[in-house]
Amino acid sequence: MNAHAIVLTSGTEWLPLVGGLTLPERLCHQFAKFGATKVTVVGIDDQEHFLTTPRRPIIEIATVANLGDIADPADLSVGQEERVVVARADRIYANELVARAIRFDGAALLLEDKNRADQPVGLAVLPGTILGQVFSGHSNAGGADSEASQANQQKVAARGPKEVFEAIVAELTKDPNLERTDVAPFFWCPVEGDTDITPARNALFKSLGKPIDGVVSRYLNRPLSQSISKRLCNLPVTPNMISAVVFIIGLGATATALLNTRIWIAVGGILYHLASALDGVDGEIARVKFMSTKFGALLDSILDHIVEVAFIGAISFDIYWNGGSYAYVIMFYAILASVVIGSALVNYDQITKTSTGQPMELQFAFDSEEAKEKPLAKAINSVRFLVGRDVDSLILGSLAVLGILRPIPLMTVIVTSVYFVVVVGHKVHQVISQKAVSGPTSAQ
Repeated sequence: MNAHAIVLTSGTEWLPLVGGLTLPERLCHQFAKFGATKVTVVGIDDQEHFLTTPRRPIIEIATVANLGDIADPADLSVGQEERVVVARADRIYANELVARAIRFDGAALLLEDKNRADQPVGLAVLPGTILGQVFSGHSNAGGADSEASQANQQKVAARGPKEVFEAIVAELTKDPNLERTDVAPFFWCPVEGDTDITPARNALFKSLGKPIDGVVSRYLNRPLSQSISKRLCNLPVTPNMISAVVFIIGLGATATALLNTRIWIAVGGILYHLASALDGVDGEIARVKFMSTKFGALLDSILDHIVEVAFIGAISFDIYWNGGSYAYVIMFYAILASVVIGSALVNYDQITKTSTGQPMELQFAFDSEEAKEKPLAKAINSVRFLVGRDVDSLILGSLAVLGILRPIPLMTVIVTSVYFVVVVGHKVHQVISQKAVSGPTSAQ
């Protein structure tokens, strides 16, 4: 595993915020996330110039102000045989690319995009010797005298990240052990000028969608939440602040529904779905600014469940006040509360067992390629989208707007019960599978 990464910047003159972070800062977070132990930012003399957020990457960060100050890889604390990751900072890279570079265990790697050959990806893995050849003016083609070397160093000092990376690629291509990997265009995005900022930001947020997003999330909730996230990410707001605001909106839905008039119940339905749609903002901000924490994920989950119970409870009491059975309200509330508590415990179990602190969706055993072909797995995967909070909140909110209240409690009990059964079934399947795997080993 590569422990050292080099980030090539254009200095402090142009450090735009993209997704709430400067580009060197984003790279430092990404390198830290995937196992690098040190990042050297070349072209900036002070960390405070590019580390703009309170949440700093947990990694050793060094800065080198001038490329001309580097006469040898040792100046970057890079051994001659040590492999390093070099990245241009005028790029947005998908996490998959950064992880691939950090975890690469070969001699040298060059990531290329054949669709945009005129704009190199700007991410490579190379030995320290190549850094020495670039920075000191030596070449694989032969040695150079001292004057030529000094002249080359002066040329290097005048180069920006683009020219330096081109020189690195020129040396890399001479390495017979070089591995080239073609990457798709959506895995990276150039940010070389002001006109690139908006496309890069859009590409960055587009990558934040979850694979399990249903139709409602993909085409209604996610576009709304991301349009807000894009405007908030450069402001000093935290995901937990956003969770609190969404929670207040959810409580507003409950309060208006309890007024028990057609208009206010309709307003409550609108607010309930709005809270569900905006619930993605805190997670998007957390992921784009590397601010995800176990506490934040758990808080968001608990607040979601509170809003759900409170709103459905308000609708239940509205039904009772309009001639429904009080016993039915109590029975419904007890069943719903037990199901929600069970789901919250499952979420807590998932979150607390995640070493990265990233909020976790349930990773069902039915997600494997083999399992997906089985009829039961297909049925369960279909149910997962039907019982998703996005679909659920849209249907319930719409029924409240239309004044059709009586189906809401029963529908909620059915949907959450099915979800709970699926989750419990998944847990049982996990336990049985683990015992089946560990049983023979224990016997030996």
